[in-house]
Amino acid sequence: MANLLNLDAGDKQRSLFTPGFGKTPHVLAGRDWLLVSIKEGLNAGPGDPRFSTILLGNRGTGKTVILNDIEDTAAEAGWTVLPVDASTPGLMGRVSAQLEAAKTTNDLVASAGMGTSATQRKWTAGVNIRVAHVNREIVQHIEHEWGFRRQIETLGRLAAEAGTGVLLSVDELHAGDRQELRRFSADVQHVSQRASLPVAFIGAGLVDMRYTILQDRKMTFFHRCEQEWVSAIETAEAHRFYAEIFADSDVRCDDGVIARMAGLSGGLPYKMQLLGHHAWLVSGAPARQISHDHIDDASVHTERAMEARLYRPTWRDLSETERLIMEALGRAGGAIARVDLARQSGIAPAALSDYAERLGEAGCIDLSEPSHLALGPMLSFAVLEEAIARTDSFASADAAQAAASIAGRRPRCDRRMKRVNGRCILPVGHAGRCRSR
Repeated sequence: MANLLNLDAGDKQRSLFTPGFGKTPHVLAGRDWLLVSIKEGLNAGPGDPRFSTILLGNRGTGKTVILNDIEDTAAEAGWTVLPVDASTPGLMGRVSAQLEAAKTTNDLVASAGMGTSATQRKWTAGVNIRVAHVNREIVQHIEHEWGFRRQIETLGRLAAEAGTGVLLSVDELHAGDRQELRRFSADVQHVSQRASLPVAFIGAGLVDMRYTILQDRKMTFFHRCEQEWVSAIETAEAHRFYAEIFADSDVRCDDGVIARMAGLSGGLPYKMQLLGHHAWLVSGAPARQISHDHIDDASVHTERAMEARLYRPTWRDLSETERLIMEALGRAGGAIARVDLARQSGIAPAALSDYAERLGEAGCIDLSEPSHLALGPMLSFAVLEEAIARTDSFASADAAQAAASIAGRRPRCDRRMKRVNGRCILPVGHAGRCRSR
């Protein structure tokens, strides 16, 4: 890569932290059991429920990183891997485009060995040329003009004959077009489950999908997929993450500082990367040791990034009622008894329990105390304070407008009207007869 700043390569060692959504980390901590389970399911074939799996998690929990790792493993085993996302319409068209790209990629692999691009290395790492050639032969039989079902069914039959498999990997599943996902799920179910062909599916999306796509009666395939919850990792695993990266990059950092970083990150993979990245920058690592003072500064930068990239998007996803609940929590200082919240919000206790459960799954509320609700890790108090200030500002403006409107009106006539047993609603001094309505 070109040296844009004209720095001596020896002056600055590049950080091993990767604070970007979906970027493969130097150390993948806390996910061993999940990765082993999913890979066992893929290896077992269509009869295993894990052969079709959906990863559910909040922003920053590392769902895309897990997808990347599974894709790499499948590719190394000689599978045809088709990674796409559902963030915009055209999901099945993107699968077809991936097939066309796979043809070109595998041609290059077969003719040039290991190749030079990251994509080519992904397809050949740990795989001999014969296996890569089998993939090339498989995808060469797929016509771009065919429909999606015919494409993946043919892929599945050819993969079965070759003793390999096909992996459909779909990220951002929660954002998919409903009609398109219905067609996609029906086609994949037909090929993978009914025809028992080796076409595996791994999807990933936000937890709110449990109340949308996973309740759609026309997407029964998704209902039957194995659902894996991707949450924050244990503090001990976060500690190992930092310790290994610092050891691999010869960064001096006391164990007490590492323990503090693990605690501050809350085990959220994205926040772990952000905090490590900023600690590296403010300390001048690896030349200088990372201290508690550096962590103080790094925490400020980390929270600023979290506000923009996680907390605010999470707030925007909430419904009006969910925001009302969170504002009440904020007005109470970040913690409130359930009975007090029900009284202040006017929400029935049973309905409040349902909302609290959803907010807890979204990481907005901490449900560890049965009788109390507290602020969760996916929102900050600063975001709540801003929302409360906006609500109060709008309320003041509405009240002022109403007062001005009332002040500007002429008083009512209010003359008693015996025949209708009412009073006149017209202004004082009106022309003509009185009117009650």
